[in-house]
Amino acid sequence: MIKLLTNENFGLFGTGFSIILFFGAIADGIILTQMVLIYPKVEEDEKNKFIQNTFFITLFFSAVVFFLSAITIFIKTYLVDDIIFPNRYLFWISLSSISFVIKEFVIRLSYNLRKENIAVLVHSVIMIITIIIYLYFYFTGFIFSVYSAFQVFTLSHFFGFTIGLFLLKIKPFFSYPDKSLYLVYNQFWKNGKWACLNNIVYIMRLYAYIYITLLLFDPGVVGDLNAARMFITPSLIIIPAVVQLSMPRLSVIRQNNIFDLFYKGKLITSFFLFVTISYSMLLLMGFKSISFLLSNYNYNDLFPLVILWCIYAISLGLRNGILIIIQVLQEFKKLSKIYAITCVLTIIFSYLLGISWSVYGVIMGLIIGELANIFMLSKLLKQIKIKL
Repeated sequence: MIKLLTNENFGLFGTGFSIILFFGAIADGIILTQMVLIYPKVEEDEKNKFIQNTFFITLFFSAVVFFLSAITIFIKTYLVDDIIFPNRYLFWISLSSISFVIKEFVIRLSYNLRKENIAVLVHSVIMIITIIIYLYFYFTGFIFSVYSAFQVFTLSHFFGFTIGLFLLKIKPFFSYPDKSLYLVYNQFWKNGKWACLNNIVYIMRLYAYIYITLLLFDPGVVGDLNAARMFITPSLIIIPAVVQLSMPRLSVIRQNNIFDLFYKGKLITSFFLFVTISYSMLLLMGFKSISFLLSNYNYNDLFPLVILWCIYAISLGLRNGILIIIQVLQEFKKLSKIYAITCVLTIIFSYLLGISWSVYGVIMGLIIGELANIFMLSKLLKQIKIKL
């Protein structure tokens, strides 16, 4: 996309993608993470029904997302025309959000059922479809737009979800929901409301730079920021994959030996740091050749931005290693307080430093927010260990 889109259109895609992740964060907090943590405790003869109910809740959430999009488009069309995004843009963001959420359901379920090969296959299908379509666009001279990007995203994710659902072979999957659906929802809501709040605040903090940059500059600058961030994406993709793979296993370890949980957390943290530091060093050493292949003349000099994003990636690696243990311990309420504080700090520093240091200051504000997050999460984990 960096190669096919102008920096302004890429900035619009980044803005839309942050909305997709916002809805994904809500679904993850209320539904998907709770499914992963509760599933090991469910009786064997009730697990299939539990999965069915989780799927119904996921579908209901998807319907709510589409309804909110339809309401927004209606208001924009007939009542208020001040919303800057076109209706088609909002429509494809809603479909992309739904495809992302239901795909994540299949991925999390694959890990729960110890069928990781299906999760890998789903991601591989999405990647292959995306690459084939983009190569077709590139070599045929197709006029690629931000709408095309969301259409490819939606198509590939729906296709991946369909294949994953078929291979998981949950029978009978499409049964009529009963009273147990409400009981499962109550289980999810108990800790899910706090996890959801955590995720919402986390996404706000993670993508605050987009809206601050839009406020201070323009979509083209957002495009430069997102383009620079894409260079560190390969190292960051590994983090959620490891988290999703590890969480079901760590939930079981917690029930058997909680002190072994902390040891596994140190190993995961060390692995995240090794990956992000090693990747950042290789990226910076070969950046000139890599940027020539991936970017185009529309973008400004990205190297200084990439340096800052590398520092940010390393801080994310350290933070996520600590975070996964706190999530497995289900300390979501305490996490909410930490996230709220660090979100405010991130927004304030990104805005003030953005005024003083331009676009570089915006990323510095993100780094400061992550460092504050690491400090507070480490302190919380230490308090939990003392209580044990």
